[in-house]
Amino acid sequence: MYLLYVIIGVSLLLSCSEPDDETLPIIEYYGEIDGFGIGFHNRPEFINIDDNLSIKDLLKGKYVLVTRHTLRDPKEGKELWSMDRSGKPGFGASLNDKGVLDAVTIKKVIDKLNIPIGDVYTSPSHRTRQLAEIAFSSTDFINKIELIYQPMMRLHEKSLFDLELLKLLSEPITDGRNRVLSVHNNTLERLGIKGLPSQKLEQGDTAVILPLGNSSFTYLGTISFSDWLNFL
Repeated sequence: MYLLYVIIGVSLLLSCSEPDDETLPIIEYYGEIDGFGIGFHNRPEFINIDDNLSIKDLLKGKYVLVTRHTLRDPKEGKELWSMDRSGKPGFGASLNDKGVLDAVTIKKVIDKLNIPIGDVYTSPSHRTRQLAEIAFSSTDFINKIELIYQPMMRLHEKSLFDLELLKLLSEPITDGRNRVLSVHNNTLERLGIKGLPSQKLEQGDTAVILPLGNSSFTYLGTISFSDWLNFL
């Protein structure tokens, strides 16, 4: 039996560039089906991205940086679920030594290029909070249970959590800085749009989003962790 949470009046507007006079494709968001994935009236087969996307583009500010935590030791199961919901550190829930060094690498490039960082939002898990503190030098990050790894959500939470994610991705940034979401590997896939992004975020990768307001945004592309190394 399928459970359907119907959410009225929410849509995603997606394009390859900033909006102009042309009509953008509208993707209607209907909410959660059977606790997994999102039901849509229509779905794009792919979304073109800017192949020339560079870390230096982040100097402009105004983007949402969806950054997956850097390396952790592999661990799954109920114990990790409990640790991540509570923010408890430990094997699998925290960055390993390489993950800490990789987070420091991102911080060095941000500082070297003077990339403007504004509000930082993080899931409650220990490794995403570590990334916020180390890579983005944030001591006053905003803890958001809505950014928790999808398998650790309860069934009744998912639709509301995805609405909050949509808000963080789409609200325009007016202070000239970049908004950071320190998250997990399927954060964008939670919205159920094929091609957003075209592949899952690896540990340390950053998806770059241009928020457009009115529950809409443009996915510009993904900066891999190795790209940060080019600017050391």
